[in-house]
Amino acid sequence: MRGLLAGGTSGAAAQCWKVTYTLPDAGSAGFAAVEWQTDLQSMDMGAYSNNFGVAAGKIPPAGAIEASFWAKGAVGGETATFSVGSGGTGPCTDAVVSSAVAVTLTKTWTKYSVPFPAGATYAAGQVVGFTWDMGGLTASQTIYIDNIQWDSGSPVDGGATD
Repeated sequence: MRGLLAGGTSGAAAQCWKVTYTLPDAGSAGFAAVEWQTDLQSMDMGAYSNNFGVAAGKIPPAGAIEASFWAKGAVGGETATFSVGSGGTGPCTDAVVSSAVAVTLTKTWTKYSVPFPAGATYAAGQVVGFTWDMGGLTASQTIYIDNIQWDSGSPVDGGATD
């Protein structure tokens, strides 16, 4: 799905996703998440809505066995969970639904991967290409994510930069 996920170092100028979560109230626990989805659906009067399986997904190029990405925390010790696909029901369900990978980040760019289940095929299409979430947070945190791609497990060329 390289190219279907925005951000990262694929453009002319190096960029990465910076995510800052601030707790709404002292003493509360917070949650934040983002799902990268394909095909926004046209609604009335030109507005668009996310595709939660109501329309077909994209058929990714064959051969990918994982989603890889680079990530780091602003101070180190930040926690996040990464996954691919959604097990929801609807007219289109994702062909690849991975187990979530929980990570404790350091201040150094590190390559991580989300392995796909053995024998996964892409015939049904893919709506959710990549997801991150931060749950049960008791403190604010900032994370950085870069160079998200579906790949065959080969090493990523170079590292990410801030």
